[in-house]
Amino acid sequence: DRIKRKLGVVFQNSVLDKSLSVRDNLRSRAALYGITGKEFKSRLSELAAPVTIYPQTLKNEPVRDKASAMEHPAVKEAIAAAETLLGDDGRLLVRPSGTEQVVRVMAEHSSKDTCEEAVALVIDAIRANCR
Repeated sequence: DRIKRKLGVVFQNSVLDKSLSVRDNLRSRAALYGITGKEFKSRLSELAAPVTIYPQTLKNEPVRDKASAMEHPAVKEAIAAAETLLGDDGRLLVRPSGTEQVVRVMAEHSSKDTCEEAVALVIDAIRANCR
């Protein structure tokens, strides 16, 4: 007990509270160390400064079978083409919904037009082969 009191708060893992936003998780952890108010805002601004927020395009496409859609060769080819289009300046996320009969396609890139083009490549392949 004496050692625990001397050390203060020691987290056993880095798992965040899933019911809180990232900001609220950071705020609650910082408060345990006495970092609140203006000091918290200042440190959060410093932490977030190097982060660049890119435009996103997200579309949900209805499918008959989510698993089959994800494994279809034409969809896989379209995903590869979209990833090539986005290059090192973007990212693509294609995943089946856990609650709906749709496949979600999201792209991020410094160019909104490139996002839309990448998403369209995948959506077109899904529409042509998986509906």
